[in-house]
Amino acid sequence: MAEKFSDDVITAVMTISNALKEPGNNEKFELMLAGLMMRDDLNQREADDIKDFQQLFITLKEKDKIRPGKIKPLLKGLGDIGRQDLQRLLRDGPDGIVQGGYESKKPQTKKPQTAREVPVGPSTAPYPVMPPSEEIMGEGPTMLELWKDRYRTKATKASLVAALRKCRMNLAADMAEKTATTE
Repeated sequence: MAEKFSDDVITAVMTISNALKEPGNNEKFELMLAGLMMRDDLNQREADDIKDFQQLFITLKEKDKIRPGKIKPLLKGLGDIGRQDLQRLLRDGPDGIVQGGYESKKPQTKKPQTAREVPVGPSTAPYPVMPPSEEIMGEGPTMLELWKDRYRTKATKASLVAALRKCRMNLAADMAEKTATTE
């Protein structure tokens, strides 16, 4: 079975994607894509199709340019644009523990926090917390693709519906149940 990226890496990818969407960072992201093309990690057609860091992550993963333990192209790209803060986040994770993208094999020593328990405020949030927008809502397909890629055979319609219901997203669960399976 293929190794999976850790949840910390997936979370870091989403955080980095949002950070690079902030005003003034579009040019830096374009520069990062150009650097990846110069190092033959991407071709022009692929770079033209990539709109954010999440898509870049998925594309490089599909091309086997990155995998758990080998995320150098992304680290190099973030370094090229002077975002060492995001580079550290991707490399070290939110707790500052170097993981290199591997899913941890060690059992957790403390209970994971739920979203309601995580302290978020001006002093704890690395980036401003924004209300949902059309841009954020448009990330649904990318997030589903990451989920599908991560859980492979366990990523079923039934598990998606169950997860949506658990989150009390019944309307989305109803819509997912009614959608015909395309694969």
